[in-house]
Amino acid sequence: MGPSLFLLWIAFMFAAVISVYVDRKTKYYITNTQIISPKATLLAQDLVDIRIEKSILGGLRRVGNINFDSRDGRSITFRHVRNPERVKEAMSNAGIAKSQSFDSE
Repeated sequence: MGPSLFLLWIAFMFAAVISVYVDRKTKYYITNTQIISPKATLLAQDLVDIRIEKSILGGLRRVGNINFDSRDGRSITFRHVRNPERVKEAMSNAGIAKSQSFDSE
């Protein structure tokens, strides 16, 4: 049981390192009109929710995921973002926030 568990741990660590490397190479952009990821674009005026998700390990490393949800049901996730709260605060300060015309009823 010992050697197979060790090999499983090594495989997990290798996958984690590759995942972080790939995520760090990914570029995300926020303009005053658009939220842009490599796979999709959302209009800032259609945002209905901005959520931050952090794991325990992410909290220790000060990284998290930022989820942008649009009124048409689409969403974009920025993964492994440093200081996600600061990004959300900067968006709010720049006037890019949830759509005021959306009724959640």
